Parts: sequence; structure tokens; C-alpha cells
Amino acid sequence: MVHQSNKQKIGYIILSLTIGVFIATLKFYGYKLTHANALLSDALESFVNVVAAFFAFLSLIYASRPSDANHPYGHGKMEFFASGFEGCLILLAAFAMMYKSIINQNNVVTQLDAGIAIVVITGFANGALGYFLKSKGKQLRSPTLKADGLHLISDAITSVALLAGLAAIYITKWYWIDLVITLLFSVYIGLMGIKLIRKAMAGLLDETDTETIATVVDALNKNRTAQWIDVHNLRAVQYGDALHIDTHLTLPYYLSLQQAHDAVKHFETSINQSLQVKVECFVHTDPCLPSSCSICTVDCKVRQKPFQKKIEWLPANVMHNAKHV
Repeated sequence: MVHQSNKQKIGYIILSLTIGVFIATLKFYGYKLTHANALLSDALESFVNVVAAFFAFLSLIYASRPSDANHPYGHGKMEFFASGFEGCLILLAAFAMMYKSIINQNNVVTQLDAGIAIVVITGFANGALGYFLKSKGKQLRSPTLKADGLHLISDAITSVALLAGLAAIYITKWYWIDLVITLLFSVYIGLMGIKLIRKAMAGLLDETDTETIATVVDALNKNRTAQWIDVHNLRAVQYGDALHIDTHLTLPYYLSLQQAHDAVKHFETSINQSLQVKVECFVHTDPCLPSSCSICTVDCKVRQKPFQKKIEWLPANVMHNAKHV
């Protein structure tokens, strides 16, 4: 069964794919009219958008599959693979643009008025769609949607520069500007591709997501109880739309097994309700030690040291693998 959020993500990718085909077709038509290398570069980038969106569509279907014996954490990391693949395609498109502009630099550009109109229409469409996908990707915690949205936004930004360049050619008749624009586009788009590949590698290698850790710590501070003496060795890893959290929770040593279970359950529920995303927690409980008394606010009869100070939980100290003292 496909989770509702995955259904939404797949629907947004289909929307991106449909609009992308229209935009790419319009840009290639614009190149046919104008013979401008810069417009061809823009069309090639849109073609990459379509291919990447199709691959993202397939990856989201795979990522929506539930966990099984071979994939206990689910299949969500396929989204990072899709994001990296899109980055590679963008990088290849950048090299293709550069090569094409160099071997075809003596083109005479024609019908620039039609080319400018096409750039305005497609640039606006890319910007609106990119912003929409980026916001939905952030809402649904989808690296694929965010990557697709950022790529479309960058495409819209380059369209503004392209529009200025075509206008300059239209006014001055200096056709060498076409070559300069194309080369600059190639460099800019190539850097965007490298950035996407870098982010995908970070996700695949479980690099610490400081923004996610900060969100989790904020949720813990808001729901903190006296029995949660300290939290340490906190780790958070995202698999698709699911967030997996591992941590150690220090509780009073004299709690019964049932009481400790209830405390952990409240801990997990607090995180789920605060983050409003699918969260899977693995909590290891530690008994308090005499050294914990100075930071513990529990009013108990076995205290061995007076209370001194309540430790504020911060990303730096909750990730450290040691009890707070």
C-alpha cells in the first residue's frame, strides 16, 4: 500500500513531467526559429528536466514500497539516488552546451523577437513550478521534489540572464554575445549539478543533517519531563519521508520496567506529534548514576547529591555519547 504522502509526491512529479515536456518542446522550437546556441542550451537543460523527472517518478514508486526483510528501513533512500542522478544529468548537459557553443560559434541568430517571447513564457512557467515543487518537497521531506524544484528555479534564473542576452543581441547585432551567454550558462548549470550530487551523497552516506537535529532537539525541549534526566548519543537519519531517530535516554534507576516503558512511549509520542512526520524511534534507556543527581530535577528519596543546574539540551550535547553531568 502506498503511503498518502508518497501518492502526493508521485502526483507532483507527474505534474512536473507533463509541464516539462511542454516547456522543452517550446524551447527546442525556439532554437529552430532563432538558431541561437543560448536557446539550445536552455532547451537541453529542459530536456534534462524531463528525463530527471521521469527517473524521479520511477524512484518515488520504488521508494514508496514498505520495509521488508531485505530493507528493514524501507526503500526511501532511492530518492537521494534520484537526486544524484539528476545532478549528473545536469553536469552532462553543461558539458554538452559548452561543446555545442564552441563548434557552432559562428551562427547567425534570427527571429529574436519570437525567441524572446518563448524565453519569457518558459521562464515564468519554470519559476512558478520550481517554487511550488520546492515548497512541497520541504513539506513532505522529499529530497527528490526539492532537487527538482531547485533545478527548475535555477532554470528560471538563467532564463532572466538569457532574456537580457537575447535583447542585447537584438539591439546590437553582436552575435558573439550568444557564445558568451552559452559558456556562462554552462558553468552555472554545471555548478548546480555538482551541488545536487553533493547533497545526494550526503544523504546516501548519512551525513548529519543539522537542521533536522535542531528540529528534533527543539521538540524534546518543548515536551521535556523531569523523568527525562538526559538525552545523549542522538542520531537522526532520513529515509524518504520517514525519519529514524536513535538515542539514549537516562531515567531514574528505580523505575519499574512498565514505568520505564511508559516514559519511553511518551518520549516517542512527543517527537511524532511535534515533528508531524512519520518518525521511527529506537530508544536505549540508561539508569541514572549518582553523578546525575546534580542535574536531575526529580524530587526523589534516593538523591545522593543536591541539585545544581538544569542542563539545556542543544544539538552539540545531545549528540555526544556521554551522560550529562
